[in-house]
This record gives sequence, C-alpha cells and structure tokens, in this order.
Amino acid sequence: MADDDRTHPPPTSPSVLLLTLAHRVETEVGAALAPLGLTVSRLGLLGHIAAVPGVVRPGG
Repeated sequence: MADDDRTHPPPTSPSVLLLTLAHRVETEVGAALAPLGLTVSRLGLLGHIAAVPGVVRPGG
C-alpha cells in the first residue's frame, strides 16, 4: 500500500449516509411526537389500523 493511499479518507458509502439521515429524521419525528404521547412505532401502528376497512375513527 502506498503512503499517499493512507492520507485520504475512505470513500463514503451511500448506504451509511442514508442510514445516518434516516436516524436523524426518526429522532426529530420522535421528539415532535413525544408531547402527544406517541412514538414513531405507535404512529406507524395507528396508520396501519386506519387503513383497515371498516375501522371507525373517532370524530369521523
């Protein structure tokens, strides 16, 4: 391995960038949902329940 190969950082992986971005977004969404007593997982579950035909929604 040449010495100048060690002076450059390793190439950035697109998958690592995407995972990092997704984690940041999930953290921000989680912080916004916290005052409502929700988590990202619970919000996803509510979305699935709302999509089920015949489920009556409050106020709807």
